[in-house]
Amino acid sequence: MMRCFLFAGCLSFALLSLSSCKKAVEQKKQDALVDAMTASTWYIGQYLEGSNILTGDFDGYDFNFKSDYTVVASKAGVNLSGSWTADVNTKVLTANFTSGLPLSRLNGTWAIYYQDSFGPKMNQFVGGTELKCVLKMR
Repeated sequence: MMRCFLFAGCLSFALLSLSSCKKAVEQKKQDALVDAMTASTWYIGQYLEGSNILTGDFDGYDFNFKSDYTVVASKAGVNLSGSWTADVNTKVLTANFTSGLPLSRLNGTWAIYYQDSFGPKMNQFVGGTELKCVLKMR
């Protein structure tokens, strides 16, 4: 009987440790994503709404993502603030700007479908139209 309690206690401890370890690993991955986003200045390398190329609408904008989940879009000395979140497990990035066009085109939840050392390629669907965005590091 004592062995059963000892075994159950050891098993419970092991399961709790594994759960805690998994959470720690997930947090490290999330921290690495935030570090990657905040370590550089970004720009829009490509933006498409369906077959319409709208990349030029973002010419001159630099994006600085902050660890407090704010983002500053700067162009010609004007800074516009927004917010962002990202989830490394679901591979999504969410952006929200209230300043109107063109930045409001970035609003929504973007699925990251490709990632390389230059930045993520993302897409989302709005009203049946596929939007594509490529962020690149400066």
